[in-house]
Amino acid sequence: MKTLFCILFLLLLSSCRESYKFPKGENVIFITLDGVRYQEFFNQKVFSKFWTHHAESGVVLGDPSKKSKVRVANMMSLSLPAYITIHTGKRTLCKTNDCGHIKRESLSEKVRRKLVLPFEKVAVLGSWNGICRGALRENSLVLNSCGDTDFILPGHEDINLESRKNPPVWDNARLDKYTWQHGFRYIKNHRPKLITLSMNDSDEYGHDRQWDNYIKSLKAYDQKIHELFLLLDSMPEYKKDTMVFITTDHGRGKKRWWGHTLMRQARPIWMFLTGPGIPKKGSISHKKKVTHLQIKPFIEGFLGIYED
Repeated sequence: MKTLFCILFLLLLSSCRESYKFPKGENVIFITLDGVRYQEFFNQKVFSKFWTHHAESGVVLGDPSKKSKVRVANMMSLSLPAYITIHTGKRTLCKTNDCGHIKRESLSEKVRRKLVLPFEKVAVLGSWNGICRGALRENSLVLNSCGDTDFILPGHEDINLESRKNPPVWDNARLDKYTWQHGFRYIKNHRPKLITLSMNDSDEYGHDRQWDNYIKSLKAYDQKIHELFLLLDSMPEYKKDTMVFITTDHGRGKKRWWGHTLMRQARPIWMFLTGPGIPKKGSISHKKKVTHLQIKPFIEGFLGIYED
């Protein structure tokens, strides 16, 4: 459970012991980019702005050339099981993307409950409707908008309308550009304690074997991540207490790059985190394996609500 904590602690003090204390902050922006392979993420021509401007501001995990081993936690490299594990901190028996809502309390639900937060301070925003099934229980009290459902906070009506007018060709989703728009406006207006932003275009183009559009979607993510940090730069009091954590749900095949579910090549993933208390080391080497299982407890620890 403490693997990710220990890796960061080793970077700071060259030892890992039970007295390790989490980095502490007030807010978390948690982003997932669906089905983005490490081969593209570590390609500086694809994520050019990230590697030029932001990678050295925190820690990057998952570079095979650095012997950084980061993996999915479940047997299958599949979206919904991965999101369930990310948001519950537990492996799941779900083996398809058609499973129902989670039954146990999720990260977002725990944050709102433990910190006794107003409705508008925690949100889950996903381009695919399955995100809300993986991140929230049915009838959850956490603010959410996944797939083609509207974001109900006042001030988002224009984005909702444009999203409905311009649906993607795939089902049960909205285009990522509208999820980013909702997310940026929400961050600016409400300064959330925890926001989950989950993108989907990349995986859809991957499954459709549209390589050019897959790469185009990744370059769009690179641009939006850069814009997010520019937004945070304009909010210095919020930024100084905020961690940004970015990862993916699964990788993809190598030669059969459009597939992933049962492929060993799709198990390697990557992570990036930056914020108060996070070492500014860029891409690092480490001996211990990191998985999706470490994300929930690490964010809980950062926000001061971790329970061993």
